Amino acid sequence: MMNKYFENILTKGVGVLKNLATIFFVIRSLSKSDYGLWGLLTTFEMILLMVISGLCFTPFVKFYSETKSISDKRSLLQSTAIITVSGTMIGLLLFYAGIYLSYKISLISIDHLMVKFLFLFGIMVFMRIIRQFWQNYLIAQIRTREILHITIAANLIYIGSITYLFLMGNSVLSLETLAIIYIFSDGIIFFFLLKDIKINIVPEPRNRLASWRIKILGFGRFTFASNSLAVLTSRTDAIMLPAFTSTTILGEYMAIKNIVDVVRNLTTAIVEIAFPKFSKNVIQEKFNDIKKSTLKYFLFLSFFYSLFILLVWLFGQNLLFLAYGIKYQHLSDLFLIFSFLPLVGIFGSIGSSITLAHNIPRQVLIGTIISFTINIILNLLLIPVLEAKGAALATICSVFIGGIYVFRFGWKKLG
Repeated sequence: MMNKYFENILTKGVGVLKNLATIFFVIRSLSKSDYGLWGLLTTFEMILLMVISGLCFTPFVKFYSETKSISDKRSLLQSTAIITVSGTMIGLLLFYAGIYLSYKISLISIDHLMVKFLFLFGIMVFMRIIRQFWQNYLIAQIRTREILHITIAANLIYIGSITYLFLMGNSVLSLETLAIIYIFSDGIIFFFLLKDIKINIVPEPRNRLASWRIKILGFGRFTFASNSLAVLTSRTDAIMLPAFTSTTILGEYMAIKNIVDVVRNLTTAIVEIAFPKFSKNVIQEKFNDIKKSTLKYFLFLSFFYSLFILLVWLFGQNLLFLAYGIKYQHLSDLFLIFSFLPLVGIFGSIGSSITLAHNIPRQVLIGTIISFTINIILNLLLIPVLEAKGAALATICSVFIGGIYVFRFGWKKLG
């Protein structure tokens, strides 16, 4: 099982390399206006993915790991596929309707090149969500090695393509070519999963599919609400900081937060594997196994994140110089405060997995509401006095308190 965690951690690491390549090549190639447009449109993609993930991906992983019947697994997969494709198409239709309405009332201007890019962008969004769907299908079966292989293949195509186009000249890498690169890199998933597609293509009875859709959406409405509120909570500081300070301080704050978010990928990698395992253990009433696994996760993550805090305390300025250059070296104090976020976030991440495995998504939503409320109150109190440091403290306290609530509830359910 430890190999599964290591493979998933490697997958997250490959994703980080892709992000670094994007920063180095894409930002240097696109104009500020084009990159701004790309950032705006990919925000829509992130929101749509969050909606689909909350509504059906999280319930799918839980129910698939619990279900033993092959026929039920196939019905669940097909029901999730229907919700995923339908939700994505509805989201894209609303997106294009908004673009068309903005064009008609002269808010934006669209030429034939923009029409071509928007068409390609729609295909890109669809492919990325389908890739995420199949990745959750593999996560539910803890087939982490295949996920790693797919991620490496897709990112090699992506990084190789943008590197080649960058070396050919800045004018070659455009919004259209970037969308095409994403389409082909995400399309590689179908070559890996042809066997799985053939196995699961057998049609299942409509009444069974309808039953699973109701069950998925019944659970998913809570995880969707939790995901939405969690994203809003994570953006509260970015919204409130410029209102009390300046965009310069916001830029410094986000630069530090980006480093910490990369470090927190370790928790995500472990929780993704733990969740289907916990769900299966709950059905089999192996509560002691969940307790033992939870303690192992806590010890490992606490040790790693404590080392991270120590490194930031001792070498914070050096780390910031390596990451961003001399301009951000003075932010070592803010970096040290933020370095505690991954450590306190362990409670909420593991607690949510235990609570969702017990089929109680409502409590995860309550914990998220607690975090959101505390975040707003503390931001209002601390930002005017401490500026960016106040926002960091508000984030850490809200994540910790909401996480403790969810973790305590989940732990009590284990007996």
